[in-house]
Amino acid sequence: INNNNINKNNNKEENQSKTSGFENTYIKYTRFNEFYKVYPRKQDMLSAQGEYVHLLETTESLSEEDLISAAKNYAETCKIRNTEEEYIKLAANWLKASSWLDYLPDVYKKPQEKKTMTKNNFNNIERRIVITDDFERSLLNLK
Repeated sequence: INNNNINKNNNKEENQSKTSGFENTYIKYTRFNEFYKVYPRKQDMLSAQGEYVHLLETTESLSEEDLISAAKNYAETCKIRNTEEEYIKLAANWLKASSWLDYLPDVYKKPQEKKTMTKNNFNNIERRIVITDDFERSLLNLK
């Protein structure tokens, strides 16, 4: 009977030593999902998450709110500039290269939308001919 009690106690110590490494594991909760939801290119999520957590751990003055705002600003810029997806940086690269610095709320300047040329103002051949004829007449003093 005593041997059974000793074996039971030894098994408890073994089980505790097997799980003791997991008890001390710290899992940091982040707002990565919020960040990734607003980021304009959805690809290679795990690398992006690793860079996101690493950046937060190594950059004391950076808040998650600022990082999420920077991602929103970058997405807005891509939309305004009509950037094709293949030219939008992957989130992991954007974070690692510190591109987010240019899109922080205190730094970001919204780009102006490109104005499209209208046919009436620039592509109207008849109007250009009239302007040319008037110009020639004025040079030749022919009216």
